[in-house]
Amino acid sequence: MKKLDYQKFKKYVLTHLQEYLPEEYREFEVREDLVPKTNGYREAIVVNVTDSNRIAPILYCADLFDAYQKSSSIEDVMRFASEIFAYGMNYGKAMLKCVDPEPGPEQIIMMMVGTERNRKLLDGIPHREILDLSIYYRYMFPLPDGTFNAATIDYGQMKREGMTEEDLYARALENTPRLLPLKRLDMEENIFVVTNGNGIMGASAILYPGVLAECADQLGSDLYIVPSSVHECILIPVEIISDSYLQHMIREANLEVVDPKDQLSDHLYYYSRAEDEILMVPEAAEEVS
Repeated sequence: MKKLDYQKFKKYVLTHLQEYLPEEYREFEVREDLVPKTNGYREAIVVNVTDSNRIAPILYCADLFDAYQKSSSIEDVMRFASEIFAYGMNYGKAMLKCVDPEPGPEQIIMMMVGTERNRKLLDGIPHREILDLSIYYRYMFPLPDGTFNAATIDYGQMKREGMTEEDLYARALENTPRLLPLKRLDMEENIFVVTNGNGIMGASAILYPGVLAECADQLGSDLYIVPSSVHECILIPVEIISDSYLQHMIREANLEVVDPKDQLSDHLYYYSRAEDEILMVPEAAEEVS
């Protein structure tokens, strides 16, 4: 049998998934959705579970289609999707007992992304632009296995908290270093990598109070900040390397190495010790060959 293309496969899953789900979940509607992610959206299959005491997993269309491409049977893929969904429902039920169902200001953290890459997401939520980067806010739910879930804060939630964007930023600046502590890797030649202990969405660690000043003082130099990904940044003393080389390196890495969903920025930044401020480095006039 000829393989279905992506669109026909997605339509098949939407039409038939309900038939494969365990009996207790067949009453719920199966629908398509776009799930906001860093640097874009992902197409998903969502089972519209209406029970507020359950957390429903999301099935991503691209992942299911990839499994289908490697499988000899679409029925096998549908059974696989059903098993993943049932496992996710059980896992979510267990995790729900371990988290606070009513998050509060003490759980507000910040995430850093590139502004233009995430314009659609940022236009609908409170955020703060810093140069060509943006900070947005999430509720963090630590889990017993050391990981965490996070829910993006929209304008409605901000209003219900009785907060402004300035309040969210102040809370996040206080909470994030506590909930996602700084992790600094000291590399050779006085190069530091900064992230958080989870290594996830750790680029915002450069905004933790005192982090850049402490690194700059230890190195005795102003710093270049290389936005290697949304997960980490690299700090380099300005005396040991040229800005044109680093700008070239950033562009090449984003083109050839860094996954698009993990890219933070194509620009180089500069931390001034005297001003205690992050600046954007002007584009170099000459390309590095």
